[in-house]
Amino acid sequence: MATFAKHGGDPCRTKWSELNPRDGHPTVYSALGSHGSYSTEGYHRVSTTFDRTSDDGAEWRTWNNVRPVDREPWWGYAGCGVRSST
Repeated sequence: MATFAKHGGDPCRTKWSELNPRDGHPTVYSALGSHGSYSTEGYHRVSTTFDRTSDDGAEWRTWNNVRPVDREPWWGYAGCGVRSST
């Protein structure tokens, strides 16, 4: 199971067998002008608007640049300039 993040509503969960893997890695489509992510290209409803994804974008092989997330400067950011205690 893979989980994709977006604004509004529940996260999008997709079975691994329904993904479009390339070289053993899932394909993630990032929304134009947003940081929403989806398992398919096209238009995705978000509250009262839509996120748009396409397969025309650049392919990022993110698994070649994995770093511990807890060492990133934004780790723990809870929004509105507040840092989480966890």
